[in-house]
Amino acid sequence: MAEKEVIDLPLGTKEIADTLKISESAVRKYALALEKAGYEFEKSGTARLFKHHDVEVFRKINKLTENSKLNVEYAVTVVMSRNTQTTSTVAGSNAVISTNQENTMQYDAALMTVGTQLKMQQDLINSLVGKLEMQSVESDKRHKELTEKIEKQSQDIEKQLQINKDLNDKLSLAVDLIQKLDGKMDKLEENEKKGFFKRLFG
Repeated sequence: MAEKEVIDLPLGTKEIADTLKISESAVRKYALALEKAGYEFEKSGTARLFKHHDVEVFRKINKLTENSKLNVEYAVTVVMSRNTQTTSTVAGSNAVISTNQENTMQYDAALMTVGTQLKMQQDLINSLVGKLEMQSVESDKRHKELTEKIEKQSQDIEKQLQINKDLNDKLSLAVDLIQKLDGKMDKLEENEKKGFFKRLFG
């Protein structure tokens, strides 16, 4: 019995999304990133006609973005470095994606590069966070010192004002006392003069 030929019917965006359990917008985003990287889809006019091999490419990209936390552009670069599209997808034909040892090495190297870049970014973030924490501690310390200095100066000013007030009060008392003494001296002198003339002229 002759083996039946499997017909690779084109799939729509919704069918791809349902198959991979992702949103339709994610499918369109993957497709756009792939086209920018040189991947070609079968089209009818301007509409993309997805085939089953396209589904596998989408699956790999989605897996990388979920498990490795790569953005879509990095994930597409990794998938494209591993899989080479040797036959463009045109109406009535399928794309043949070949994988060999060299492409596998390129894939591993790409992953290593991405991993190194992510680690460098994480180290940079940790360094910046550490510096910000140190600056925050130093800022709090300076703020506390400045606040204490201002409070001490304020207390010193209040003490000096009180001292000045006390001195002014004492000075006022001294002036009043001098004025009273001057008055008494004038009176005594006047009385003495009267007594002298009285004794002199009887």
